[in-house]
Amino acid sequence: YTFGKGITYKSEDAELLEILTDVLNYNDVKDLDQALADDATICGYGVELQYIDEDGIPRMCAVPSEEMIIVHDNTLQENILYAIRYWQEEDILNQGQFTMYAEVYTKDCVKYYQGQNNTLTFVDEVPHLYRDVPVTVYPLSNNLQGCYEKVLDAINSYDTVVSDVANIMESNASKAILVVSGI
Repeated sequence: YTFGKGITYKSEDAELLEILTDVLNYNDVKDLDQALADDATICGYGVELQYIDEDGIPRMCAVPSEEMIIVHDNTLQENILYAIRYWQEEDILNQGQFTMYAEVYTKDCVKYYQGQNNTLTFVDEVPHLYRDVPVTVYPLSNNLQGCYEKVLDAINSYDTVVSDVANIMESNASKAILVVSGI
């Protein structure tokens, strides 16, 4: 395991434990936890979105950190006021045209936006049952820095040196080729 032993759940209430286990299994929670840990390692934090699917079953999924803006209040608890998920999709029939999407998660609803050319238009507002912003943030550290960011300068320097050496070898090799014919 990259991130240690998996979480185990216990309860004196067998029925509650069975319901919880069913929801976790339905959501492939081991894969979900791995995806959140991977994202946290790279970006400094992982983001999990909770929702109710069309069958009325609680769901959760990892949302790429670069697609989610978390807005906190200015208290010491840093409560989440809302979360904004945004992304764009390219129209495969009209290459170069993109449709932008945004979802704003509040304590009581999700607001949907859609648009093109950097302009979003309100589409719909749908209430949810969570009574809180249905997003959980898993920070890797207090500074929300990924594992690689501390050594990124060293990695970039190493890549530059290796690339320079490869370029020198390639240019010298091309000069060293000699063809002798007709002797």
